[in-house]
Amino acid sequence: EARQGLKCCIYDSLVNRARTRIQARKDSLAKLETERRSLNARLRRLERTRNDIPDPSRREVLEQNIETTRRRIETSEQNLIDSERTSPAECVRQLRDTMDRPEDFIRMSHTTLRLTRLGVRVDAAAGTKANKIEISEVEISNKDRRVVVLARLPRMEFPKRRDLLEEAERYLTF
Repeated sequence: EARQGLKCCIYDSLVNRARTRIQARKDSLAKLETERRSLNARLRRLERTRNDIPDPSRREVLEQNIETTRRRIETSEQNLIDSERTSPAECVRQLRDTMDRPEDFIRMSHTTLRLTRLGVRVDAAAGTKANKIEISEVEISNKDRRVVVLARLPRMEFPKRRDLLEEAERYLTF
């Protein structure tokens, strides 16, 4: 069950990685569309004020601003055309790309530690009595690091479960 849970956790991390990439594309697209709308509104405002300015020098500056805004709109629209849409097919492609190459996002390393009964780490060369513990470190997307230890503990080594009601009755009897 523990191994299955670990596999599910890693799988969920891969799915979240694909979801994050899809959301980043959606956010980028929304930012480009907002920029385009803002530039179009600015262009309309500049063109409305064009006829209200009688001074030729100020009017020339305004014409330059209008032309600059038009170029920025063209660039913005080209960026929108070039950006990949987040269609269902694109979302599936992102998920497939992530699942086809899990080694790009997940790394696992194994280490053996020697610990004393007090939990102090000792070297193999030391003559101290110690227990070996094998751990695995899982790194997901170069940011989330988790240490995984699969251990088997016999039930006999667990302390007996306390019966709190029985203990309370001892103090409550008259």
